[in-house]
Amino acid sequence: MTTVEKILVAAEMKGVSRAELVDLLNIDLRTLDDWRRGLYDPTIKHIILVSEYFGVTTDYLLKSEIEHPECVG
Repeated sequence: MTTVEKILVAAEMKGVSRAELVDLLNIDLRTLDDWRRGLYDPTIKHIILVSEYFGVTTDYLLKSEIEHPECVG
């Protein structure tokens, strides 16, 4: 699973909509779509923000071999 897929799963598990997610990350929907298509990757700033907000580790978000977060809640 890619970093972006993990971000979207974490948001879904917490009931956060795409609109709320882009507000949280201070990005627009186009940027999120570009991430999903693999045109760009989230910045480390975004990774840290997601990690803190969703209660998952940066290792979980960044390492493809880690499939399950320790905690999403």
